[in-house]
Amino acid sequence: TNIVLARERNFSMDVLRVLACILVMWQHASEYYYIGPNLSVVREAGTYVLGFINSASRICVPLFVMISGYFLLPMKGTTGDFFKKRFTRILFPFLFWCVAYAVYYVFYNGDSISTCLTHVAHIFVNYGVEVGHLWYVYMLIGLYLIIPIISPWLASCSKKELQIFLGIWVVTGFIPYIHVAYPLLWGEASWNPTPMLYYFTGFAGFLVLGFYVKKFGALSVWQSVALFFAGFIPTVLIFNNMIATAPTAVELELGWSFCGTNVMMMTFAIFCLVSHIPQPTRQSSATK
Repeated sequence: TNIVLARERNFSMDVLRVLACILVMWQHASEYYYIGPNLSVVREAGTYVLGFINSASRICVPLFVMISGYFLLPMKGTTGDFFKKRFTRILFPFLFWCVAYAVYYVFYNGDSISTCLTHVAHIFVNYGVEVGHLWYVYMLIGLYLIIPIISPWLASCSKKELQIFLGIWVVTGFIPYIHVAYPLLWGEASWNPTPMLYYFTGFAGFLVLGFYVKKFGALSVWQSVALFFAGFIPTVLIFNNMIATAPTAVELELGWSFCGTNVMMMTFAIFCLVSHIPQPTRQSSATK
């Protein structure tokens, strides 16, 4: 019997998508167990348990971004074609749901028609109505805008150059922790919100990391497992050690920052680990 690879899809990337979706739901479902009224901290025994079972879920959004970098970098075709394809997929649904939420609040909160229209006009400022989960779309638009800019460099850069960029990006993941002791760092001031490593921060690093794995390969299984626990253990310790003292849930989530070094480590580890799942085979249609 002839056996051929099922090339239509990348199976390991599909597994990562499913995993990321599950972790997004897992993360949001757990919020009611550690976030109290007015963002207060629920200080119960279960909150400490949550620190263990929920810390890994913070890789959910970074996984999505890495997958995007894996498939989209370097950009193929023209910038115009890229923007047309990508933005038509997200802008129209985004605008529809922003308007839908504004209308929904008329019935749910009793907002007036004028307030509803104000919310619609605010879509181009931030959200429109307060729909926090739409932050992801604004972030995604920003990533799409930068892809044509970094693609020429990625197409020609060496492995060492990529590693230097990613190394600097990993260093920026420590900034939230350094800020605990030093609120102003590397040129930060009231008149300068863009300090020394500002341009290496954020989700763009996950884009490049996804491309790096595609071009140069993943870590081994054992390296991935070791790296995951190297990131997971401090994530748990930071969260659990702050339960008793954090004034609000915002401060409690310090160790859960999507772009914190510990979360970067876990994300890279799981991405590499799942990348080792072999592509399934199927029978050729000619043999059926």
